[in-house]
Amino acid sequence: MNDVAQPGLDRQPIDEAARALQARLLEVVSRTFALTIPRLPIALVDVVGNAYLLCRVVDTIEDELPLDDEARSALYVRFNRCLQDDGLRDLVRVSALSEDIVRLLPASAPPGERELGERIPQVLGVTACFSAAERDVLRRCVAVMTDGMSAFETLAASGQALADVSTLERYCYHVAGCVGEMLTELFCLHDPGVARQRGELMPLSVAFGNGLQLTNILKDMWIDHQRGVCWLPADAFDLAAYPHRLPDGGPITLPQLMQRALDDDRTAIRLMDAGTRVLIGRCRAYLDDAMRYVVRIPSSRRGLRVFCLWSIGLSVLTLRKIRRDPVAARRNGTKIARSSVKATLAFSDASAGYRHVMQTLYAGACVGLPRAPDGVRVRLG
Repeated sequence: MNDVAQPGLDRQPIDEAARALQARLLEVVSRTFALTIPRLPIALVDVVGNAYLLCRVVDTIEDELPLDDEARSALYVRFNRCLQDDGLRDLVRVSALSEDIVRLLPASAPPGERELGERIPQVLGVTACFSAAERDVLRRCVAVMTDGMSAFETLAASGQALADVSTLERYCYHVAGCVGEMLTELFCLHDPGVARQRGELMPLSVAFGNGLQLTNILKDMWIDHQRGVCWLPADAFDLAAYPHRLPDGGPITLPQLMQRALDDDRTAIRLMDAGTRVLIGRCRAYLDDAMRYVVRIPSSRRGLRVFCLWSIGLSVLTLRKIRRDPVAARRNGTKIARSSVKATLAFSDASAGYRHVMQTLYAGACVGLPRAPDGVRVRLG
């Protein structure tokens, strides 16, 4: 295909010290991706690893820095400027951003986030080595993420739920669906066989990313609640069915219902479980599309399939545990046993070359998970 960009034509070599640093940073900020990224074809390992670290810098600015909306948005603008071609070559500008992020990190920040902040100049040094086509893909993703996070920060700080499922979908797209698009663009740049499926893969990639993000929201819903944040959509929960009115006569809010569930209010627990089931069904619809995405990757590209199957498998295991465990067991988050994580990787490896085996294993893992209501089609992007 002559119209497929060839990412290696204007790539610069990446020295082994920079490659080793990037691998180590992945280990300290995400053991999961440190395991799965090396399963990709060798030409993709560097750029996907770098892309993940860029996204983690955005996450650090959002989650770890005690800033108001205006100051946080200003850091996003500076980071996006550093990713422009002239910014990547401006060591003074990049170093200043790195120093400011590290200075603003609280003492309680994870050590890995601090090290990543300190190493931003080296991370962007790797970014500068990629082809123009690859750099453009990375820049677009970070721009979509930072634009979305700026828009949703006020909602997060308010401690109130999202208004509705459509708002949840927009949030998921900005923080994860766009990452699915970015990965697909990189896969297509590096593999003409995958590029021939681009028209079908791109919309499914958004569902893939949204499914992983909604899984994370459900996994951490009670931790988020205890820190005053709620990413759940209020319209997924039947708040009007709660029989007790507030002192001012108004209906209960979703964060208030969550607190009563934590306080062992049986009615609140029942309503929270019912709403969570609705969201699990919606999440499963996303993951169903994620499996359609994997099936469309040529079977000869086992590394790409394994990379994707790993994330799908962990999401399904997480949803099963959320569905099974009571509220009291999930107040500190939902974690998957290490043995289950290892088994997921093994099954991904074993099944990646066989379409029917992949689909059978996925269907078996999903037994007992609710589905989205008939007629409901998840809107992408």
